[in-house]
Amino acid sequence: MRASPGSLVILALVVWGGVALAGEPPVPIEGKLMVGWMGGTPPQGAYLMEGSSDNRVMLPVPEFGTGDVSPLGDCVTYWVDHGDYGSTPIYYEKHIWKAGIDGSDPVNLTQLAGVSGNSCKPRFSPDGSQIAFQHADPLPGQRPCDAGWSTWIVQADGSSAHQVTPLGYSAHFSGCWSPNGYRLIVNSEEVYPASAFTIDSDGTDMQLLPNVYNSEDWSADGRKIVCDWHERGDQDGEPGWWRQLRMVDADGSNPEVLFEHFVSDATLYALEPDDDFKRNEIRTWIGPLGPVWSPRGDRIAFYMAYPFEPSGPFVKEQVDVWMYDVPSADLTKITADSNTELSLSWNGDNTFPDDPEVTVDNTTVTFGEVIADGLTTIIRDDDPPAMPTGYQFASEYYEISTTAEISGPIGICLTYRDEDIPSGTEETLAVYHYDQDSGLWEDITVSRDTEANVVCGQTDSLSLFGLSLPLLSAQFPDVPSTGFGPVGLHPHWAYYEVEACYDAGIVGGYPNGTYQPDWAVTRGQMAIYISRALAGSDDAVPTGPAQSSFADVPSDDICYKYIEYAHANEIVFGYPSDGLYHPEYDVDRGQMAVFVARATATPTGESGMVAYTPPATPTFADVTSDPLDRYQACYKYVEYIAAAGVTHGYDDGLYHPDYIVSRGLMAIYVARAFQLPM
Repeated sequence: MRASPGSLVILALVVWGGVALAGEPPVPIEGKLMVGWMGGTPPQGAYLMEGSSDNRVMLPVPEFGTGDVSPLGDCVTYWVDHGDYGSTPIYYEKHIWKAGIDGSDPVNLTQLAGVSGNSCKPRFSPDGSQIAFQHADPLPGQRPCDAGWSTWIVQADGSSAHQVTPLGYSAHFSGCWSPNGYRLIVNSEEVYPASAFTIDSDGTDMQLLPNVYNSEDWSADGRKIVCDWHERGDQDGEPGWWRQLRMVDADGSNPEVLFEHFVSDATLYALEPDDDFKRNEIRTWIGPLGPVWSPRGDRIAFYMAYPFEPSGPFVKEQVDVWMYDVPSADLTKITADSNTELSLSWNGDNTFPDDPEVTVDNTTVTFGEVIADGLTTIIRDDDPPAMPTGYQFASEYYEISTTAEISGPIGICLTYRDEDIPSGTEETLAVYHYDQDSGLWEDITVSRDTEANVVCGQTDSLSLFGLSLPLLSAQFPDVPSTGFGPVGLHPHWAYYEVEACYDAGIVGGYPNGTYQPDWAVTRGQMAIYISRALAGSDDAVPTGPAQSSFADVPSDDICYKYIEYAHANEIVFGYPSDGLYHPEYDVDRGQMAVFVARATATPTGESGMVAYTPPATPTFADVTSDPLDRYQACYKYVEYIAAAGVTHGYDDGLYHPDYIVSRGLMAIYVARAFQLPM
């Protein structure tokens, strides 16, 4: 059985898992949907759908292949063949062109930029200023695939063309820009298995994008990526191929199959027993293929031959454009007998006056009043001016601009994740705006919603915006308040807890002024932490009895009074094998749980733990009540501090009782256990 219930099975009209065929043309179209036709009705060419699916306007471009409409809707980009097919049957040049929406003022951009060879599949950047395309430099008689594809970018005026990826990282190039125009998704067949990557538009910071490959598209809010996916599988024991419409988070996590087609090997070989190429064509074009998001992100357009008729025309001649409604999972065919070729693009996002609110990444801009049409873009600034003294960056910074004529106030709201800001700083987050005229940053904050994780500001001019925080002071140089994280924001991972322990008089650091957060905690030091926290301060810990309770901790030992205080409060008892305390032993997480649980129990000590009954089902699989469990003696203590929120375990769901406790971690456990103010 397949893991995903939402399946459309080839050769029969089958509805599974809530995926339903719905509606007939005309279908409402937001923005501008560009579709390439190979034949059928209407005739071959590139068409623009606007308003509804039956409103088709033929674009005056000389090539039906993949093209794109600019975000402003005022021009198109496309590719054109140059060369003699007869004399060079395999190699011929392709160039990237740009022309007005009415075909006026055609310009050969790659020729202007001095780029020869084979260029195709152009796509505008979100602000329309750049065009990404696929490029190869084959020799005469050589196929472009043999030469190797790469991704290039050229300015929309034909200047500054540059190569973004190395050879082999542009196979099946989707032209997928991130909404802020800073990154691209590219594919590679040089890496096995075939993989997708994200890369900055300047060719830096290439990162693997898991669970994605082929014809990707980024949603306008930057949170989701959709792609088509194919994989081997079976249905009811019949081997074959699945074609999927797949959606993932922006980092490639949480893959979700929206629906899928299946074609069996038996069907492919029955239709084309001796032709690998045609068999591959059939399993490719049954779709879904080439998905693109609608501007508002609630629908996905793509190609598909469905239902495929084996006795009808060849599969590519049965391909139509389909629409998948994300909230309802409805599926709608919006063309008829289009015989399409991969030339699908959907523009119109971030335009006015339909929607005076623009959201890209974590930034939303709202205009008081839009007077005239235009385009708003939000692009990440990688090198913003330095913040004012006493403040630090708390987010990415974005350059916001618009070609619309506007009046009234401009609202800027920025969202944040809890894990991206230091704990306890939510109320100090502020929206800062850089005034280009004065060259100064200004606080324009008007509201904070710490439940929704959003901070809003208001201004009268567009420029650079971002979140800021006041700088933090640090007691110890090796537990700094700044310098960690991608934008110099995050303090040391134990900063707040170490500072809280210092303020409470629990820690004082070493004579050289450092804290040494990575050093192991010994049983002697553990007694110091616990005793100071339990007593309320160092001065409140009594000097201890005249007679030592443990032979290996004499009265002149630096840890003496703390160990004796912990012993008097039934927190430590020493080792039964020799009656010694062993202050030099390192403390593991199992022992830490025993110390902390006894120190925070009511009444204090082991007496307070007698009435506690741990849960029958362990919170952590590696600390159980099983008598054969090595850490069975720690079970109730681990459960006690876990229930109190002192520890949450590791990302793998385990407690790891054998891990040695560092001084940084000990400060965290003490601060949580004794609820120190931070």
